[in-house]
Amino acid sequence: MRNCPKRELVAAVQVMLGQHRLKFAARLPMLEVLLDELRAFEVQVTAAANVTYNARVGTHDDLVLAVAQAAWWTERNAPADFRDSYRSVSTRRSVYDRPRGSRNLWRGMR
Repeated sequence: MRNCPKRELVAAVQVMLGQHRLKFAARLPMLEVLLDELRAFEVQVTAAANVTYNARVGTHDDLVLAVAQAAWWTERNAPADFRDSYRSVSTRRSVYDRPRGSRNLWRGMR
């Protein structure tokens, strides 16, 4: 993977979550840890008008960034028919909606 800015990684996750294409298995090990990290992940604008993406102080974002790398890679490298197959998949559990522009990037996480 090339050197990729966090904004591109985060954007890939936001797009996939917004389109309901990023799903997590209910039995995924550490699912609750991942969801907690997603809830704690924030965007901040500095006094110099720079945008930063980080976990809140005292929390981690390792799993968020691991998922973000996979989402970013998939959006750019997976064959179109593979990506398209996920656009039509429905799920019974959807906990991923966050409106754009919110301080926390993903609202409604359970």
